[in-house]
Amino acid sequence: MENKIRTYKIYCILETLSPLTHMMGVSGNESLINREPIIYKNRKVFVPVISGNSIRHRMIRSAGSEYLVKQMEIDGKLGLDQLDFMFYGGRLCETKTTTNISKIAEMEELFPLYRLLGGSLKNQIIAGSLDVWRGLLICEENRKTINEYLPEEYKITNKLLPADLFIGNYQYTRGDARNIRNISSIADNVSSLDDREKSNLMLYSGQQVNRNSLFFHGFSTKHISNIEIGCLFHSLQLWSENCSTVGGMAAKGHGRVIINCIMHDIDIDISECILLYIEHVKKNKEKMVKWLDANFPKKKNKGDILDG
Repeated sequence: MENKIRTYKIYCILETLSPLTHMMGVSGNESLINREPIIYKNRKVFVPVISGNSIRHRMIRSAGSEYLVKQMEIDGKLGLDQLDFMFYGGRLCETKTTTNISKIAEMEELFPLYRLLGGSLKNQIIAGSLDVWRGLLICEENRKTINEYLPEEYKITNKLLPADLFIGNYQYTRGDARNIRNISSIADNVSSLDDREKSNLMLYSGQQVNRNSLFFHGFSTKHISNIEIGCLFHSLQLWSENCSTVGGMAAKGHGRVIINCIMHDIDIDISECILLYIEHVKKNKEKMVKWLDANFPKKKNKGDILDG
């Protein structure tokens, strides 16, 4: 398969399978769903949105970096700076910045994932080749904006439901150990559990985007090869298989979504691209480990004996 260099646009639909709680703050003791202000019919309205940063981190960086850690067999062996670079993009921490072309070229050759995402070494920032679009709720208020992204054959012509219809509320109650039946059989110092003490029971609630809502988002790639395309879709595949959540409260069953991608005007076999990427990682995993160790040396603990 020829490893072509291309620029692509990938259109995606996210469907919520459970309440989505991608939050932006609180009002009193109610959590607020993430919304953005838009102008609709000459007035300002607030419409739910999924940040591109959240999509980028959860679907691509986390899933892709976890795969690399397993393939390089370095689980539990990474230094803090290495973890920071792989899972959070790194940080610029040296006062003197520089541009080392050979170092950037080596990273982009070895790590297609970070060629896509970019990142920060200790003394230089590396731009990525992947742009992630925000997740726009598919509703009447967003119809015009979504159509600006879409090719003519995919444009939405029928009227959609208003944004407010997709927003609901959740409420949970925090438990209290004193309510456990037969507590004397499982707890020590039962006598200290005084019923007169203030109860731990507590209601907490918030806003949510309701189940079966749809979000439109996508990816733009700039001058990437089939290996990088394979890396992108391999990461999406791993995310779909292993967690498939966006936003918070996944432990309570929130944020589960499925993704569907529209491969418009893309004339390559994605499954072959994924295989190219997997083979690339297998072939270069030792070099990847050496690059991480060279660019993010592990700090010695105070108790370690220094050489020399």
